[in-house]
Amino acid sequence: MLFVKSKLSMFACFGTIIVLMTCSLEPGYSQKVTTLKPSIGDHDSLSLESISARVDVFLNNQLNKSIPPKQIDDTVLVRMLFSTNYSVNNQNEAFITYYEKEKSKLIGDPGLKLTGSYIENFEPGVLDNEDLTYNRRFYVGIEWDLLSGGLLSNLKRAKILDKDLEIQQLESSLDNKESNYLYIYNYLTYLFKRQKIEKLNQRYNVLKEQLQIAHQLYFLRYIQWEDILDLQSKLSEVEVMMNNNDVYYNRRLKNSFPDMILDDSFLYNYLPILDLDANKMVDIFNKSVTANQMTNLKLDKIDLEYNRFSDWSLKPYVRFNYMALDNTNDRTYTSAGVNLSVPLKLKSHQGESRAARQKIMENYQENERFGAGSELLNNYYEYQFKKMQYISFYFKLLLVEERLRKEIVKRDLGLESFSPLRAISVLDEKISIEIEMVDIKKDLYLKFLKIYSSLEEKNPNSFVSVMSPEDLSRKYQGKRSLYIWSSDFKEMPLNTMLAYLRNSEIKEVLLSVGNDRTPEFDQKVEDFVFQAKAININTHLLTGHQRVDSASAVSYLTQKVELARRFGMKSIHLDVEIHTIDDFKTNSGMYEAEYINMLRKARNICDANGFQLSVSIPVYYNRVLLDSIYNLCDKVYLMAYEHPDVEYITQKVSEEFAINASKTIVALSAADFKDRLLFEAFVRKLLDKLGADQLAIHDLGRLIELDNRSVSK
Repeated sequence: MLFVKSKLSMFACFGTIIVLMTCSLEPGYSQKVTTLKPSIGDHDSLSLESISARVDVFLNNQLNKSIPPKQIDDTVLVRMLFSTNYSVNNQNEAFITYYEKEKSKLIGDPGLKLTGSYIENFEPGVLDNEDLTYNRRFYVGIEWDLLSGGLLSNLKRAKILDKDLEIQQLESSLDNKESNYLYIYNYLTYLFKRQKIEKLNQRYNVLKEQLQIAHQLYFLRYIQWEDILDLQSKLSEVEVMMNNNDVYYNRRLKNSFPDMILDDSFLYNYLPILDLDANKMVDIFNKSVTANQMTNLKLDKIDLEYNRFSDWSLKPYVRFNYMALDNTNDRTYTSAGVNLSVPLKLKSHQGESRAARQKIMENYQENERFGAGSELLNNYYEYQFKKMQYISFYFKLLLVEERLRKEIVKRDLGLESFSPLRAISVLDEKISIEIEMVDIKKDLYLKFLKIYSSLEEKNPNSFVSVMSPEDLSRKYQGKRSLYIWSSDFKEMPLNTMLAYLRNSEIKEVLLSVGNDRTPEFDQKVEDFVFQAKAININTHLLTGHQRVDSASAVSYLTQKVELARRFGMKSIHLDVEIHTIDDFKTNSGMYEAEYINMLRKARNICDANGFQLSVSIPVYYNRVLLDSIYNLCDKVYLMAYEHPDVEYITQKVSEEFAINASKTIVALSAADFKDRLLFEAFVRKLLDKLGADQLAIHDLGRLIELDNRSVSK
């Protein structure tokens, strides 16, 4: 029995290592670690110690991989990708040259012709009364064809060529979109296949390592052969999918795209999920001018082709004549005349024929337009269905991640219910769902490309917005920032803090590091910034003082920027509270001028280093001071503390929101509320009243106390 317990204990320890190894592939659990290099050769290959050493090496290699980039929620790359012209086909230029040359040829032909004739008469001999007036005759002259085949006809044909050229230019604009469609279609296919292969490789590496370890565990009699077969089956499936998704990439196609688009560092992550505005889409389609222009041009061309004088011939001429008479002198003379030819028709049907052709043309264009509209709506419905699928898989992913999180908690707490094999199975399920989501996202973008290509709109952003799946699963309203003071940061374990921030849906952290820092504290800050970034939490360096005088402002701010850079931050938050100075009321003008001067210097330093600048201010600064603050800062946090009243806060911050609502963030103190339920109800009312989607919470310690009060009630 003791031997069995010992074995089970060793297996539990080893299982924990396996879960750590597999979980390391999930971005949310990535950390920076120092690579361990144990000498595996010193261990027995079928001992738990040897297996553990192998797992440690594999685990650390996975943890030291770069953190996946943050998903971008704007459409900059979408516009660049879809609106760029990639076609190098010069077909349109060839058509333009052809029509221009043909038109010049017609205009340069006024219908003048050089004509001539020669006649030789023979001696009579068939009939008795035959006689000859002349023996031979010829003439040379100039003939001017005015109607069919001549001057007026050529001018008419030149006008028809003008219409053909305009039609060709319209068709060329549509052809460019068709050509771009092929380029972008192939590029998107390549892009998503490559992303899928990366995910397949991720899953393949986990399964391969897991299978190798499982073989060793099987020989140690810790698992059954059925478990090996199950893993082998999954690994084979992944291998088949990897072979099926080999990427074929045409060099000519690749060279047609801007270098920045092909930057591997952000490609996939710069393509967010798009939400289509059906009303705007249909409005753009209905306002299409190309189809109407095309119809009108073709109708005009039919009008030009039908000319009542098209069968008439009118040819004035001038001739020099020579005639050889019988037994007399030859004669020469000049003559002029006109030839007229008019067809004799009982009834002309040109009008009816033209009207019929025009009706056929209009019906054809209407049918094409109706078909294009139907196809547009069908593509839209299919896009919506795919989007619904993506959302469904996103929530499946959340459920799987929650199950994985619970397994990790069980592991960390050392609970007997923790199962390493179950944790690995959950992780494999998670990666499998992510692969499905890549495929669905590819289908979404290809369907969006189809919709975009059917609209006469160069900017794809004109009828789309970004849909963040995270917004659908939010527990709390508003994008949230949180103040964290150095004392709370120092006391709270890093993993616990990150888990709390993630569970509280914090997106921005204003972190004060204090002045009594130690190397261990600085390392914790650096690790926090690094790991927070992995779960899409941005960290700003918060510096709080009552006053920063002009003499020391530059050196003080420069030091803070350098410190923030060292920690991996890209923004500074100033909590300079001049309103708390004892003589502020009597010398407010001096302190306000000094404050603005300090902000100007901070702005210059931040701009020089590519930093963002934000401030915290009370809700009662005057308009002149506020205008200067808003001009110099990227974000302004309004400290609306000690008055948990929606109407009061709304009235107090109305001026700031009027200046720039997008820069304004209301900060509430968690200490002003009895429990979390009241706090969240207040937040909903306040944000709805202000029409805002951002708020800040003061601070981490008070928010935890608020949660504790809610639980202990």
